[in-house]
Amino acid sequence: MYIKNEDTYRHFKFLTIRTLSLTMVNVKPYGIYGLIFIFYFSTKESHLQ
Repeated sequence: MYIKNEDTYRHFKFLTIRTLSLTMVNVKPYGIYGLIFIFYFSTKESHLQ
């Protein structure tokens, strides 16, 4: 049950990051903020593990 929830979380996280990446490409002026957010999110995620 825990592993299934973990997989769902990872899949949701992947979709969220991909959506942010696509939005980041479409909205040029805010692209750098998207990169910073994704970098911060990845760093925070690796820190928790």
